[in-house]
Amino acid sequence: MPFVADLHVHSKYSRATSRDLDLEHLARWAQLKGITVVGTGDFTHPAWFAELKEKLVPAEDGLFRLRDDLAAAVEREVPAACRRPVRFMLQVEISNIYKKDGRVRKVHNLCYVPDFDAAERFREALARIGNLESDGRPILGLDSRDLLEITLHSDPRAFLIPAHIWTPWFSALGAQSGFDSIEECFGDLADHIFAVETGLSSDPPMNWRLSALDRYALVSNSDAHSPAKLGREAVVFDGELSYDGVAGALRSRDPARFLGTIEFFPEEGKYHFDGHRACGVRLSPQEAREYGGRCPACGKPLTRGVLSRVEELADRPDGARPATAAPYRSLVPMEEVLGAVLGVGAKSRAVEREYTRLLGRFGPELDLLCDAPLEDLDRVGGPVLAEAIRRVRAGELHIAAGYDGEYGVIRIFDDDERRALAAQTATLIPLDPPRAGARAGERTPGVVRERTTSEAAAEPLGAAGQPGGRAPSRSPAEGTRRPSPAVDLAELPLFAGLAAPPADLDEDQRAAVEAGAEPLLILAGPGTGKTRVLTHRIAHLIERQGVPPAELLAVTFTRRAAGELRERLERLVGPERAAAVAVRTFHAFGLDVLVSAPDLIGRGSELRVLDEEAQLEVLAAATGVRATEARRLAEAIARAKERLLGPDDVPDPELADAYRRYEAALAEAGAVDFDDLIRLAVRLLRDHPAVRADWQDRCRWILVDEFQDASGAQFELLRLLAPTGERVTAVGDPDQAIYGFRGADSTCIRRFAEEFPGARSVRLRRCYRCTDPVLRAARCVVARDAPPDLLRAVKPGGAPVLLYEAATEDAEAETVAREIERLVGGTSLLAAHDGAPERDGSGPGEVGFAEIAVLYRTHAQATALEEALGRAGIPVQRVSTPPDESHPYDARAQRVALMSLHASKGLEFPVVFITGCEDGLLPYRRPGAAPEDVDVDEERRLLYVGMTRASRLLFLTRARRRMLYGETRRPAVSPFLSGVPSELLRRVRSVAEPQRDIQLALFRT
Repeated sequence: MPFVADLHVHSKYSRATSRDLDLEHLARWAQLKGITVVGTGDFTHPAWFAELKEKLVPAEDGLFRLRDDLAAAVEREVPAACRRPVRFMLQVEISNIYKKDGRVRKVHNLCYVPDFDAAERFREALARIGNLESDGRPILGLDSRDLLEITLHSDPRAFLIPAHIWTPWFSALGAQSGFDSIEECFGDLADHIFAVETGLSSDPPMNWRLSALDRYALVSNSDAHSPAKLGREAVVFDGELSYDGVAGALRSRDPARFLGTIEFFPEEGKYHFDGHRACGVRLSPQEAREYGGRCPACGKPLTRGVLSRVEELADRPDGARPATAAPYRSLVPMEEVLGAVLGVGAKSRAVEREYTRLLGRFGPELDLLCDAPLEDLDRVGGPVLAEAIRRVRAGELHIAAGYDGEYGVIRIFDDDERRALAAQTATLIPLDPPRAGARAGERTPGVVRERTTSEAAAEPLGAAGQPGGRAPSRSPAEGTRRPSPAVDLAELPLFAGLAAPPADLDEDQRAAVEAGAEPLLILAGPGTGKTRVLTHRIAHLIERQGVPPAELLAVTFTRRAAGELRERLERLVGPERAAAVAVRTFHAFGLDVLVSAPDLIGRGSELRVLDEEAQLEVLAAATGVRATEARRLAEAIARAKERLLGPDDVPDPELADAYRRYEAALAEAGAVDFDDLIRLAVRLLRDHPAVRADWQDRCRWILVDEFQDASGAQFELLRLLAPTGERVTAVGDPDQAIYGFRGADSTCIRRFAEEFPGARSVRLRRCYRCTDPVLRAARCVVARDAPPDLLRAVKPGGAPVLLYEAATEDAEAETVAREIERLVGGTSLLAAHDGAPERDGSGPGEVGFAEIAVLYRTHAQATALEEALGRAGIPVQRVSTPPDESHPYDARAQRVALMSLHASKGLEFPVVFITGCEDGLLPYRRPGAAPEDVDVDEERRLLYVGMTRASRLLFLTRARRRMLYGETRRPAVSPFLSGVPSELLRRVRSVAEPQRDIQLALFRT
């Protein structure tokens, strides 16, 4: 009987692993992946060993299964098409660190035993050597040879497999602390080693280059640190399902029993190439040799990669294949495939939903990836999915190799392919080109290899393990369970009593959704459900008004917002009709317009969009200036393009000449830059009536989100598409207009009524996000004299805002770190909130790291904050501006979000810290800036946006003394807070405390 095994996993008791790594989750994910035998991991840990003995019962010889009651509960969480028996095999990884032959050796080894008695003997022997309680993967000062001896003595059937043998650190053959051969590592007991684990950064062909490894079975396992990572590498067997069946197949390497492996693409492993992560340097072995093994950026030694180490020890050329080589198949995890197909992150909810749906139809992930017919995938998941799976099977991928602990990046589609496929499939894939505002100079020093690989296995494995074959076909299951809804935060203790949006629309929302064809302006403050209203209006137009989905254009300002909007549309109108709606950013839509008629703008049919680095190169070459001057000219040209000015419209002769040369170079290259996407689209629609009529016919209904952030050029584009404003809906909030520095025109909302006479306005007045004190305090900042009924919190009550005053910026950062530590598990400063009950968010451990955001006004503030959080052992994700670009906010990351106030737009968190609430930072004044150069109103709105990110608790902090721009300042508190009454804002003065060592305490389970 063919079966798949993953024999290297961990439990929740290992460091840096998921708390979901228990037997139930492992059993569930094994079924979803299509794995029959799973290693238990960590059986030496006392708590885990007790759990194993409690929850497992004997199955086939040497294997175990969940107790019947636990297995039944797990089965209810698995789609019918994926259900299958799961067996466990007792396994543990040991970290051996010891000195041998004058060198410190660090080797990880996998040990397997057939029963709990053997496991107990093994544990007792190791307990005499080191601590088994501190980590599920214990660190022992024990020679690998001696560990093998202990393993063999625990039971005659026990065996050891060296783990991920090529990893630079912690492996038998690793470049940094390993040996040059397995024999050297295990000495006189080396003959008892019959298999080696190749690891994520190597594949069988790399190992075939060493004749010394011919005697071993080359195995691959996931080394999973979370249940969802199961099966990213695995072993395929045929024959007896038992402990001896597994061990015997590996020992004999009988091709009828040991069918081969399922592999990661080795370039995706985090140690494939040489490199230096601190400098962002990634080098091939040849390039590393050219640099003498040192980082070309800083001169420090490079971390040698697996490929380099293989080449050092190899005695065969690349491409050699020994006669005894087993088949293998390289795959990409399904979540990554779906992320590429949907144009979203692999951990997004959209991917999760589609993953569950597809498994319900096709069965386990490995069956789907290996054997599902492409025509069935096309029919059920669409042509982009079918093409993505085809490319994975053929190995037609774009890969930037991993290095020095950084995982490699696999792309199934490049940018041009993504656009072409999106155009063919009603744009499931976002079309946004690289943003012109992205920083230049971020290319990895040295050569970053991004190659297309077609090195599929010569004898690919089917999911059932048949070389070159397929598993028996299975009819897609019908009527399987839908994915469970996400956990409702309102059900958790911290969020008890928080108002959730109503199941139905409130009266203001309904009025907006059901409005007619007149120009419609929806004024939507924070937390009022604007995205909900926008998607329900689209659904209303489709389902109640009979508008064809293809006649709808929905415009957002970020790809993240576009993805969220499309996800919600799919739930309301179904995937097919949602896919027919054009969901674009303004720039993506501009690109659509240009691609429809490139010749009319003086470009060829192969239109290219330059990123900022390429733009600067073209500009420098066209004008003959140096990089610094090219950047200055690029900024000036961008400002001109934002105002729809061409070279002849610019009054500065020097700038006009540079602009003219640059435009000629772009035309010659058949290219445009980011700002051209709006400017040239406006020109094309304005100067060519036939093109304009065509696009007006395509976009009969237009809905624009975040309208307060529109620029004058974007407003003109909208006016050309809908001159009278008929069938146009704009959603925005003038109090959240914060992007004037990027060309946004805060008057667009006022101009809407002026440009489109007869426009109707609907205001959403209920805030479902913020507590009453938080919202009222924020309203005092931005619109103190506004009528209170313009926006009100649905849920009254809640803690007042806390303003924490520290002596210095370092003390401020320590205060934030200390308070976060207390929120996640210690006594809280929230006792300062009079009357705040114990469970009103102040109880220890009721806030998770991912529920906290720390915001700042300038990036200069971030260093002290990041350092303080790091000293406290608090995990942090640094987020860029805007948040969906180079460093996106990952809602699933269990880390505190550290970001600018601008980057926080569109996000929300239960707990928010806003740092630097001082005059000079809020409002921000650049050194030497004249008072008229500061847009105080926009700065006020920026603080309002930050405050209204908080759904439960809001902390404001400020330093009484701060070093900024090389001088020490003693700033007053931000003048924006002067109008907030004391019942809404409590002030606390802090005294800096010594930082305690809490690195590990926060993460103990």
